[in-house]
Amino acid sequence: MSFTKSVEQYAIFQLDPDGTVVSWNRGAQNLKGYRETDIVGEHFSVFYPEAARAVNWPDRELELAVENGSFEDEGWRVRNDGTRFWAHVNITARFDDEGSLKGFTKVTRDLTERREHELHLRAFRKAIEQSRHSIYFTNRDGTIEYVNPAFEVITGYTAEEAIGEDPRFLKADDTTADFYRDLQRTIHGGDVWIGEVVNRRKSGETYTVHQTTAPIKNAENSIERFVTINTDVSERKERERTLRRQRNELERHHQITESLRSLNRVLTRASTRNEAEQLVCDRLASSEAYRFAWIANNGPGNEIVPHTWAGIEDERLSDVTITTDDSDLEHSPAGRALQSGTVHAVQDILSDPTYERWHERAVQCGYRSSAAVPLVYRDTVYGVLVLCSSRQFAFDEHEQLLLQEVGERIGHTIHAAENQRLLHADTVVELEFRCTDPNAVFVDVSERLDCSLSISKLTPTADGAFVSYLEVTDTPPTSVCEHLGRNPSIDDARVLREQGSSGTIECLLSGNSPLLTLTEYGATIRTVEVERGGATLVAEVAPEADTRGIIEGLRREFPATEFRSKQSTDRSRGNVGTAENLDDRLTDRQWEILEVAYHAGYFNSPRDVTGEELAATLGISSATFYQHIRKGTRKVLAELVTGSDASP
Repeated sequence: MSFTKSVEQYAIFQLDPDGTVVSWNRGAQNLKGYRETDIVGEHFSVFYPEAARAVNWPDRELELAVENGSFEDEGWRVRNDGTRFWAHVNITARFDDEGSLKGFTKVTRDLTERREHELHLRAFRKAIEQSRHSIYFTNRDGTIEYVNPAFEVITGYTAEEAIGEDPRFLKADDTTADFYRDLQRTIHGGDVWIGEVVNRRKSGETYTVHQTTAPIKNAENSIERFVTINTDVSERKERERTLRRQRNELERHHQITESLRSLNRVLTRASTRNEAEQLVCDRLASSEAYRFAWIANNGPGNEIVPHTWAGIEDERLSDVTITTDDSDLEHSPAGRALQSGTVHAVQDILSDPTYERWHERAVQCGYRSSAAVPLVYRDTVYGVLVLCSSRQFAFDEHEQLLLQEVGERIGHTIHAAENQRLLHADTVVELEFRCTDPNAVFVDVSERLDCSLSISKLTPTADGAFVSYLEVTDTPPTSVCEHLGRNPSIDDARVLREQGSSGTIECLLSGNSPLLTLTEYGATIRTVEVERGGATLVAEVAPEADTRGIIEGLRREFPATEFRSKQSTDRSRGNVGTAENLDDRLTDRQWEILEVAYHAGYFNSPRDVTGEELAATLGISSATFYQHIRKGTRKVLAELVTGSDASP
């Protein structure tokens, strides 16, 4: 007993059969905080938390000790000061020689620190197992001893496949021996190694990880093993690459936007088609976005022949000939652009077998990608602009959309230049057609209503439509207006003058019509006579115009169209001096508004239409309309009366 009293590491004390404390040692006093004089005679349940006493757990422990000879358990116990500790308890029942219960010996150990350590270890292991990062442990020799579930998910290898292997079995083919020497030197020196590593999954796919490898040391500060934590940063690296690519694209888009902005400025200065095309090539070839540029038109025999270029020596393009034949289209972005009216790009000529015939020329001229841009005005394709870049994949979707707009802008400039040339030409080519196609709106109306229509002058409005005036005979103009209003090609129609079965109609034409088709090809409508399902159209084009293309284009849109004649004719010059002077003095817009006002009956007395109505039809303000009418009328009168210009 004296030995038990002196033990300080454990609480050892005796209980009588009822559980009353009958002896107390020094270890019990140290652990539980009670002096012997204070605790002897008290029931041992005072060492238990309230919840355990509420269910009579202390008495149950004694019962189990009697039944089994002893009882062992772990749980919370309470000190004299009310603090708790985690205890390991052993209660042994003591019997006399006759087998009667004499009491109990109870030994209690404080396991609080051990339990906390175990909880920390359990939490640490749980954290490792639930981590989304790949974690593995290796011994000092570098052999894998443990991998967590995330390792299996990320690498594709099971724990059974990985344990016992060297981590190098994960390496990608391009990981060097120097890399591993640096890693081993760092961690065996007791330091942490941090860096990015390219590994290979079991599937063969490569991926990038941010890796941290650290030594694990024992109490003596000796390295026992190593832990490696890998974070899969493949998505982040891809985002970084995407951001770099986007920055490069934005820089290129800025270059392109600047080039196109300056291109728009120079196009406004071009007075002829040749000048406009050369300015385009010069400006684009001098930008940082493109290596060189050239423009080609449709030549004889479906040939596409470059005629204007910049940024490349003449001899490089002098022998280039492409055709728009179906057999050649697959190998010709320029031919495909001309045929389809949309941009076609080749992103890497040297690696694309379709364009093998261009490989040698691409190497000689120093380009890897190209784009063919149709020069389009409405449905008319005037030619093709070809741009070449020294970079692969230079023409992304955004750039192709911009280039489509550029092609339309150039096409508009060419159209305006051709019309201007036609306006001032002394000799023109007169084309006559006969159209009976029911899809032509005026042919359809004349047949349905058994009437005649005479159409004069198409004038463009601000919103892209054309205003025209129809002289109606043999049917009330109101009936014609009703039918026109139901046709999708007509935006608006109204009667300006009606006298029984004749009169004048103003209409806005925006949809499919032979008149608009001819206008889009650069022709000027001179006369249109429509009667009972047939229309005779006379249009003028410049002598250099592609008349075959115009005829084919009109027939393609309206198959029931007959080409009747083509003849060169001198313009009527009844008063040559006056006409030339008015051409010089009146602006194009003043000419248009004077003609519209004349045909609409604005100068009749009383007026058939007001200035406000004409302004609305043309899509301009009333003030602008009256300004053009006033200035234009004054200039005409001044020329006729005095032969001199009028002041504004």
